[in-house]
Amino acid sequence: MPTVSGKYSLLLSFAVMLVLFDVDGTMLSSHGAGIRAMQRAGRDMYGEHFSTKGVSFAGRIDPHIWRDMAEKNDVADPDADLSRFIEMYHRELMRGFAADDRSLPLPGVKELVARLSETENITLGILTGNFEPTGRLKLEKAGFDLSLFKILVWGVDGETRSHLPLVALEQYRELTGQNLPPEHAIIIGDTPHDVTCALDNGC
Repeated sequence: MPTVSGKYSLLLSFAVMLVLFDVDGTMLSSHGAGIRAMQRAGRDMYGEHFSTKGVSFAGRIDPHIWRDMAEKNDVADPDADLSRFIEMYHRELMRGFAADDRSLPLPGVKELVARLSETENITLGILTGNFEPTGRLKLEKAGFDLSLFKILVWGVDGETRSHLPLVALEQYRELTGQNLPPEHAIIIGDTPHDVTCALDNGC
């Protein structure tokens, strides 16, 4: 089971804390299922020429990934097509999981979530760049209980990833009626983008 050491061990033991988990590469791995589903969705909408080649994915929010794909594939009006793309992407991701694709929890994460969820002073949350429908699907297929996460922040909730912690803190205020200092929020992620969004907000 993962352990927490140093100053965060003390904080998690005594202080009121908000612990926010990234999804892909942190909680689970879907082994490229999302990228493949995005490409299939794009091809359904725009034709077989649609490609995800050259698009950066790791740690980025899905709306930015969509804009890059749209630009590289000469999509005329990405904003107008976004809702339909999300719908098609979700459909293709479901089809992939119904066939050979898998979403698997990374070692120790379920145990860590279970332990933290039983700690009185800790509130758990999700802070991810995923679109909500596809993020939920990945988590559910990996066997995570979303009811344990009281704060849910998705890629469409901010203009950049660094805006997302502010959304999480506002959700916490609405949930508890209390303002939580940013330094009492911990962001758990696997890319430099996760580190940057934490540092940008004093987490």
